[in-house]
Amino acid sequence: ATHETPWGAYAATAAVYDDIVVYAEQERIVARNLTNGNLLWNFSDIDFPYSTFAYTAPAISNGRVWINSESSTGFQSAYTYALNLTTGELIWKLQFPDTMSQYSSYPIPTQMVNAPAISDGMVYWSSTTGQIGKILAVNESNGTQILWEYNLSDYEHVNLGSVTLYNEKLIAEIYTNPGW
Repeated sequence: ATHETPWGAYAATAAVYDDIVVYAEQERIVARNLTNGNLLWNFSDIDFPYSTFAYTAPAISNGRVWINSESSTGFQSAYTYALNLTTGELIWKLQFPDTMSQYSSYPIPTQMVNAPAISDGMVYWSSTTGQIGKILAVNESNGTQILWEYNLSDYEHVNLGSVTLYNEKLIAEIYTNPGW
């Protein structure tokens, strides 16, 4: 079965588990039956109406879908969500913290959050906030607080991909762009 998203090129990579495919559209997450394309569920955050999911890929682990959103206005920090894989029901969500920069006297919202990596009960993300990149970790079962975060130096960002886990190591490609 095929299904074309209304946003075309803006859609990020889909995640597949058994007979379920999960993908992001502009303002919602969609799950479909992989065989026949039937809609299983969709999720939108009515409390965060200016969110967009279109630039981050979902990840699936332990019966949950993990996905991040960012503000389409740029004035509110991004969220990360844990959804039930079979029902789309929200398990928890966490708002990423604003970041202070040496170049600004006010907090900068976290705007770009990349796809998560999941291992041993931990969920890891990279994000970009203004001119600052960071890597964050939360507990998979209770993501209501950030367990640790690593702030990169000003103008350092995790390259527009995700963090990767290999041999119990967290790997991220970091680049510097002082022209921003």
